[in-house]
Amino acid sequence: MAQDQDGGSVPQDSPAERILIFRLEDELHAIRVNDIGGVVSCEGLRALPGSPAGVLGVAEWRGAVLAVLDLPGYLGRAAPDEPACLIRLAPPLEQTALYLPASVQLPEHRLEPPATADAEGEASGWTCGDEPVCLVDPREIVLRLEAEMRESN
Repeated sequence: MAQDQDGGSVPQDSPAERILIFRLEDELHAIRVNDIGGVVSCEGLRALPGSPAGVLGVAEWRGAVLAVLDLPGYLGRAAPDEPACLIRLAPPLEQTALYLPASVQLPEHRLEPPATADAEGEASGWTCGDEPVCLVDPREIVLRLEAEMRESN
């Protein structure tokens, strides 16, 4: 096993297929392990007055200041009443973290790609084991937030 930036173990085989899973409301969500720079408990989150929607504030991570984005809000889900963690994104987005008030797991099963495409030609139907999974793309979240901030200025 390899180690991530924070000393945790990350399986070396097929890293693109390894995922971190979490549940919001009744849906299982996943982020690819290779999109993650680390996970820590959410302590010291500081709100920034005048922050755009979707930005909860900033947090310190090993001396670096990270912009913290609201993952449940982006996904249109209610935040569960659970201890929160921060998911620091991998380079080139390492100055960004996702706020996640849910427990996370590295499951035994791997992310299985969809067998078919939907009407627009997009892949749909990701699974982990036998359960459907909504795959989260951190780059898409950051790009969408940046676009919204440009439009509001």
